Amino acid sequence: MKLLTRALGSRETESNDFISMLMFEPHYVSTLIEIGESDVASRLDELRAFLREPASAAISAV
Repeated sequence: MKLLTRALGSRETESNDFISMLMFEPHYVSTLIEIGESDVASRLDELRAFLREPASAAISAV
């Protein structure tokens, strides 16, 4: 993170302002959501086992 903020011209690398800005940038947030959905879909059986949900139960969100 320090390298990134310095590359953008900032000397202050301990500030959370840059991270806060990213969290409200629509493209960044939608990309994070897509990555999360893909991760859940690829590990659905593992998650069901962890949550002790029967494999036959349908998850409507996925």
